[in-house]
Amino acid sequence: MNDMKDYSQDEMKKLLEASFIAPKEGEIIKASIIKKTENGVLLDLGLKAEGFLPLEEFADPVDADVGKEIFVFLEAYENRD
Repeated sequence: MNDMKDYSQDEMKKLLEASFIAPKEGEIIKASIIKKTENGVLLDLGLKAEGFLPLEEFADPVDADVGKEIFVFLEAYENRD
């Protein structure tokens, strides 16, 4: 006997969205470096958009390696229309 409920794709999407709580501005969150440029790093914040961190924010820019996970301060969201 199967006690699990079958959910439609729409129901599953709503459940997943409801279970995800977006970080608030001013929080510290974990991010992954996905690209390094001469000016900074592009970060995967686990949100719908990426973040950017200038290299001068690193104590040692050599430590800004692609794939590395770091903790960052979420200063502000942009374009929250």
